[in-house]
Amino acid sequence: MSTKSTEAFKENDPLFFKSRKVKNLIKKSKYANRVGDKASVFLTAVLEFMSRELLTHAGSVTKSKLKKIIKPNHISLALKTNEEMQNLLSNVTISEGASKFEMKK
Repeated sequence: MSTKSTEAFKENDPLFFKSRKVKNLIKKSKYANRVGDKASVFLTAVLEFMSRELLTHAGSVTKSKLKKIIKPNHISLALKTNEEMQNLLSNVTISEGASKFEMKK
């Protein structure tokens, strides 16, 4: 690897999810024959942002229910109360969270 391509996979990566792992998962899934380093870093950042948003909302739901542990039903409720996440994940089923998540029209 050249130094330019290894810059995307620095050890002191500020992202929680590892870009190299995401790149390997994309390659294994056969969505594309080739995956650029910057594309995997970008996708990693998007996944991390979405995870943080969802967990922030789920944490708020958990606190409002006077609980200390986020459970699947808290995540499901967080999805139902956030319109943007609702649109993005309209066909997602959360195990033990509730029935299939359906978007209101």
